[in-house]
Amino acid sequence: FPLMLKILQFDRNLPSRAGSEIVVAAVYQGRYRASVRARDEVHRAAQASPNQRVADLPVRIVDIDVERVNLKDALDSLDVDVVYLAPLRALDIGSITLVTRELRIGSMTGVEEYVHQGVAVGLGVWQEKPRVLVNLDASKAEGADFSSRLLSLAQLVK
Repeated sequence: FPLMLKILQFDRNLPSRAGSEIVVAAVYQGRYRASVRARDEVHRAAQASPNQRVADLPVRIVDIDVERVNLKDALDSLDVDVVYLAPLRALDIGSITLVTRELRIGSMTGVEEYVHQGVAVGLGVWQEKPRVLVNLDASKAEGADFSSRLLSLAQLVK
């Protein structure tokens, strides 16, 4: 969670898109145990984090179970600014990123392969160190403008 907030600080467009707070949606599948665990971990990490702000804006986390609601309607009604995709089973990641691009919502995940499928930012571990992957085309399509400082530290994906 702290790394996610740090990455969001490098998006120069996020404060103007967000309004008075940054709403992060943890998108998960309620019937898939790994997905629920990832959602729960986001909440635990957020509660343990002393900093829950990005660019002086408070961060609020909401949950969206993609099996129970229409994703586009839920993202729109909750005024979501960033989507965090938990591991998902038997869902087309491309259909999710079509929605994030249409609504100009940033996308992040802890599943590295999703970045190759169109999610903008991935968080992973490589040789026991945190690794950030950025899909430049996806991030631009979602309205992000990441600073060169972040991009120089990240692995860029096309």
